[in-house]
Amino acid sequence: MFDTWSSEGGGTTNYLSLTAHYVNSPKDQPDQWELKEIQLAFAQLEGHHTGANIASILADVLKWYNIGGKVCVLYLWYVRMLTNS
Repeated sequence: MFDTWSSEGGGTTNYLSLTAHYVNSPKDQPDQWELKEIQLAFAQLEGHHTGANIASILADVLKWYNIGGKVCVLYLWYVRMLTNS
């Protein structure tokens, strides 16, 4: 899941946080699932909350952790606020 926001008071500093949620289990107990979460990134966005800016950071993080082929869902909140400009 990721979230974006701007600094207080309508500031011009924009941020993005990316959190991974996944299920893990011990190798000797594969049926004992445990829900886990970890923050993968907290980054300052250059410019506005555009689709291109967000996609750039998301792509970099997925590549850094080598998990591009393992991600099955990206949860988008307030998608109507994103632009392609």
